[in-house]
Amino acid sequence: MTRDDGLVRTGRIKDLIPQVQPLTWNGFRWFNDWAFSSAGRSGDAVWRHWAFQTSCSEFSGRPLLSLVPVWSHSAKIAKIDGSKLNDHELFGRLLKLCERTGNIPFHYFFYGLHGNIVKSASLERVLKMAEQGQIVLPEHDYQVLKAWGQIQYGF
Repeated sequence: MTRDDGLVRTGRIKDLIPQVQPLTWNGFRWFNDWAFSSAGRSGDAVWRHWAFQTSCSEFSGRPLLSLVPVWSHSAKIAKIDGSKLNDHELFGRLLKLCERTGNIPFHYFFYGLHGNIVKSASLERVLKMAEQGQIVLPEHDYQVLKAWGQIQYGF
């Protein structure tokens, strides 16, 4: 890191920029979010609804594991275009998605992480609605969504 006075400073990121939190691998985060949210707390097993494409490569001489969640339902699900819906219509469609994909609460969040059916902008709007008191989410779902909003991830 070069400072304003032209001197170069070296060190670990967490020492140079203490406010940066260590990042968790997206695969761990996905499973942790499932377990902590209403989806995991519902008692439904993740493997009943999701499969995972994995691959391994090498980066700087170290193995790098990639994981991409893939839904396992066979129902045809239309993309939810939140840009054409008001907030409450959007949230209603997201709840309907939960019903159509196994009646799993907060399931729309995981589709938002995948990004093909639910875009991250829709998750951002749900977070904004919850923070403004327009909708009420279970506290554990709100915490998962809030953490995602602070450091977003997806596949």
